[in-house]
Amino acid sequence: MFAVLYKFNVKSGEEENFQKHWAEMTEEFTKIHGGLGSRLHQSDDGSLFAYAQWPNREKWEENKDIVNKTSLKAMQDCLKDPAAFIPLTIMKDMIID
Repeated sequence: MFAVLYKFNVKSGEEENFQKHWAEMTEEFTKIHGGLGSRLHQSDDGSLFAYAQWPNREKWEENKDIVNKTSLKAMQDCLKDPAAFIPLTIMKDMIID
């Protein structure tokens, strides 16, 4: 199992729009590119963080032919700066679904 932590600094007033397009892209990554889903969180300072799971690092690193280029661009346009990401190797999983 492999995970990635993303940090998004969203422009003021674009939060709802960002969440809509983030959800659409998460659906694409899950249905088409082999992702295992994601959770979106908001920190106390307003930054958004997403935690996404993948079967392995190789699947995450694969070159992906993005289908919904419109939502990807719209999501990126909501950001103050490019998203930061941190690849994570899962050592022990104790989340209860």
